[in-house]
Amino acid sequence: YKAGFLERSKQIFLNILKNNPRTPQALKYLLLVYEQMRDYSSALDVLEPLEELKVDVASEKVYLKALDIINDINFSSEEKSLLLLKIYKEKSILNNMIFDYLFKVNPKLAWENLDYSKTELLLDILWRVDKKDLDLDIISKNGYLRELYTARGDISTATTSLTFELDVLINLDKKTNATLNFEYLCDNCKQIYPFAFTRCTSCNAIDKLVIELSLVKNYDIDFSMENNSFV
Repeated sequence: YKAGFLERSKQIFLNILKNNPRTPQALKYLLLVYEQMRDYSSALDVLEPLEELKVDVASEKVYLKALDIINDINFSSEEKSLLLLKIYKEKSILNNMIFDYLFKVNPKLAWENLDYSKTELLLDILWRVDKKDLDLDIISKNGYLRELYTARGDISTATTSLTFELDVLINLDKKTNATLNFEYLCDNCKQIYPFAFTRCTSCNAIDKLVIELSLVKNYDIDFSMENNSFV
């Protein structure tokens, strides 16, 4: 499994479970194999025996359903957006995963459903929104959003910020070639990654992403470029 031989791993775990069906570790690895193979229907099926073994799979279930929706070719992007929003409103998790998708395919819908209390959790996604897709009316109503886009140079309504990196950029006022850099910490195992994630590839925890900020030289980042974050 760790070497990436997914089909071989699947067969081994299935054989283990054939003889020892109540083996939580084998079930969990089989779920991960199916997830990496993008066989989300089979991954969801694995949750049933785990639930019978009293394993908490609530986050797993929501996460796999969201992945299934995003990768389902039978849904349009509009249908996917609405289904994901329904999940988000009902479960209040997968904030980064769902809004990463929404801002890519339907920025207007993303802005309309943005929870102001969670804007700091979406800092990297909001920072990369194309200027033409900004909703200035919504931004003007939220202090953190005003700070963020003043720091980025799109508006000039904030004069300071409690976030050190944003405060520096606001006060520099484009006088130096600096921008934000993002690293991603798993709040469960404390592993740090250069890319965003929903499931930690080290400990497999879901929805434990914490954004770490730093200031770096700006190499003329194009904010219209697609954000290739991992889910």
